[in-house]
Amino acid sequence: MLVWPGQTNRLDRLRATAAIARQEPPHVVAGDLTDTIAGLVHNAPRDTTIVVFGSAVLNYLDLDARTSFEDTVRGLPCHWISNEGGGVITSVVDQLPKPISETRGQFVVTLDGRPLAYAGAHGQSLDWFASS
Repeated sequence: MLVWPGQTNRLDRLRATAAIARQEPPHVVAGDLTDTIAGLVHNAPRDTTIVVFGSAVLNYLDLDARTSFEDTVRGLPCHWISNEGGGVITSVVDQLPKPISETRGQFVVTLDGRPLAYAGAHGQSLDWFASS
């Protein structure tokens, strides 16, 4: 997490998060995003709600790898929450209330491939779409 000078509230949250992680270290798995996710989901306890979450991750993949990840995660018994740049998940572009050209600098929050809101790139804002 990046903490700019003067953002003591973010620094406090980062320190609190680090303290929790020291008490309950997260399970970290190295691997290719698309190749690893299915095994992790299938190995999760059956009596839980599984949520795959990513923020500003898919932009680092080429289009074929993004599409492969999306196809993979949509076929898994889980919910998928993403927070990605406006044009990164191409399957949601046509579902957005505004053209991508009007949303520069905004991310799109999706749930199971359905866009729900625009978000600031660093989580500083959240603008929900009107429900229909």
